[in-house]
Amino acid sequence: MLVHYFPTFGIPIVVMRAYNPDGFCANIAKYKITSALVVPPILLAIAKHPSTDKHDLRTLWRLTSAAAPLSATLVEAVTKRFVANGCNVAITQGYGLTETSPTVTYLPVEDWQRKVGWSGPLIPNVEARLVGKDGQDVPLGEPGEM
Repeated sequence: MLVHYFPTFGIPIVVMRAYNPDGFCANIAKYKITSALVVPPILLAIAKHPSTDKHDLRTLWRLTSAAAPLSATLVEAVTKRFVANGCNVAITQGYGLTETSPTVTYLPVEDWQRKVGWSGPLIPNVEARLVGKDGQDVPLGEPGEM
């Protein structure tokens, strides 16, 4: 689904046959990629792999992660690595499922540092309910399941 989204608006995409840290960083430099969809293990590789220092990644201004929550420690490590290489990258995240086609929430870029660990508000045209174990709506501020 996400692979089809960007070309709809005339935005070119680069798809790797298989992920590897050096190829990922090389593609960012070669194609002057500005935004990438990633998962936390890719961010972990960016934080530690030597390819992050080897390639010019300065065109990249946003990394959007999904599939698992991001820790503040990982976001901080990746940010520190990019800043050391002259890059100013916002790291956002979202939440969704295959069944939701796929995104439900998305952290706006302007909140990426202020709300680390938050997957953001509901995206436009999405409604959600929080229910308790009994299947009934929970009161505002109470824990529940979406």
